[in-house]
Amino acid sequence: MKYEATLKVMAQTYTAKGDTAKDAIFALKPKNVKGKGILTVSNGKDTRERVISPMITSRLFNTVGLNREVALKNISILFDGL
Repeated sequence: MKYEATLKVMAQTYTAKGDTAKDAIFALKPKNVKGKGILTVSNGKDTRERVISPMITSRLFNTVGLNREVALKNISILFDGL
């Protein structure tokens, strides 16, 4: 089953696909994101949408290493069960 992740931040939309929700979120590659984001993950029949705080958005897409891995794990837990 393919998953599609969409991130909307400051009037820009980024989209990526992956085999799992975590892979789809990890495949998003926005540049220098600051501000709240709306993260939508869909598997074709079900869709979940979450508002992400500026701190988490920054950790997910502007950092590397442990900070990013922890933020990715915490966000992917929100989309488990899709």
